[in-house]
Amino acid sequence: MRSQAPPVLDAVHRLVTPESVEFEFPLAGLYSRALAWLIDRIAIALFFIGALFALYLVLAAAPQLASATAFVLYFVLDWGYSMLFETLWRGQTPGKRVMGLRVLRESGVRVGFEQAALRNLARAVDGLPFLYAVGGLFALFTGKSQRLGDLLAGTIVVRERALEQ
Repeated sequence: MRSQAPPVLDAVHRLVTPESVEFEFPLAGLYSRALAWLIDRIAIALFFIGALFALYLVLAAAPQLASATAFVLYFVLDWGYSMLFETLWRGQTPGKRVMGLRVLRESGVRVGFEQAALRNLARAVDGLPFLYAVGGLFALFTGKSQRLGDLLAGTIVVRERALEQ
C-alpha cells in the first residue's frame, strides 16, 4: 500500500528500480541535522571530560604525557565518533538516532565505512569558516540538502518514517 504523499515543502529523494518500483525517502532539513550535530558534540564533550578526568588521575605524576594523550584522545574522538557510529549503527550517530535521521547512499542502501569516512573527513572543509557555514551553504543550494561531504561520498541524510502496521 502506497503511503500518503509528503507535503509540498518537504524534499524527497525518489528512486525507481528496474522493476518500476518507486521508493521515496524524505530528506532531512538543516534544522534537524544541526540539532543532531549538537547532540553528538555534547556526547563527545561529555565523554572527553570523563576520559580527561580519568586520564589525569592515572597520569598525575606526568602532566605533559597526560596533556599529549588528551590531545590524541580528542583527535580520535572528534574524527572517529561519526565514522564509527555511522558504520556500526547503519548510518546513525546517537544524535541522528535521537532526531530520527539516517545517512544512506543515494542508491538507498546503507553506508559502509568508506562512505562514512569520506563524508566525515570532508567535515574539515564543511565546517569552515565556523559552525558549518560551507556545509550549510552546500546543503541549501543542492537539491538533496547535501553538504560537501555528502556530495563526495554519494550520500543523503533522510528522516526515518514509522512503519505502517
